[in-house]
Amino acid sequence: MFRQTTTVGSTALTAIADSIRVLGYALDLGAESVFISDDEIRFVYVNDAAVRQLGYSRAELLRMGPPDIDPHVTWEQCLQIFQHPQGHPFTFETAHRTQTGEVIPVDIHGVNLDIDGRRYAVAVARDISARKRMQDELQRKEEYQRTLLNNFPFAVWLKDREGRLLAGNDALARAAGKVRMAEGRGQHI
Repeated sequence: MFRQTTTVGSTALTAIADSIRVLGYALDLGAESVFISDDEIRFVYVNDAAVRQLGYSRAELLRMGPPDIDPHVTWEQCLQIFQHPQGHPFTFETAHRTQTGEVIPVDIHGVNLDIDGRRYAVAVARDISARKRMQDELQRKEEYQRTLLNNFPFAVWLKDREGRLLAGNDALARAAGKVRMAEGRGQHI
C-alpha cells in the first residue's frame, strides 16, 4: 500500500517502518474491527479484531471484500461509497456475516483516502449487538405497557413529576376527545 516515491535515507526508512509497525500493533490491540479496502473492492488490511470477530483467517479475509462479509451491501453500493469525497467521513449501520453464518449488526465509520493515485476505504466496524438487544428489549417493554394500559376499560395514564402526560390508554384518549394518546403526550393533565 505504501510506495516509495522519493529517495529517502536509511534512517528515515527505518523510522517509517517503525511507525508502520507501531500503527499495525495499535490497530491489532483495538476492540473494533478495522478494514482497509482498495479500489478493486478487496481488503488489503484487516486487524486482529476483524479476524477474531468474523472467524476467518487473515489470509481468507484478504481474498475477500465488503460484499463477501456484509449480506446487506452489493458491489455497486461499495463503488458508490468509493465515490465519497476523500477525507469526508461516512457512517452507516449494516451487518457482518461470520464464517459460521452468524449475522452481527455493526456500525461502520470510515473515510476514503487517495494514495499514489489509488483509492482506499478505511472502515472501522463496531459490534452493536448489545445496543440492538437493549433497543429490542425496550420496544418489547413499551409494547407490553401499551397492551396492558389499553386492556383496562377505564382511563389510565402515567405522568411525570411536572404533571406532563407520558402515556395513557385508549379509554383516556376517548375521554379526552383524542383519536390517539400520542396527540396528548407531553401536555399537562
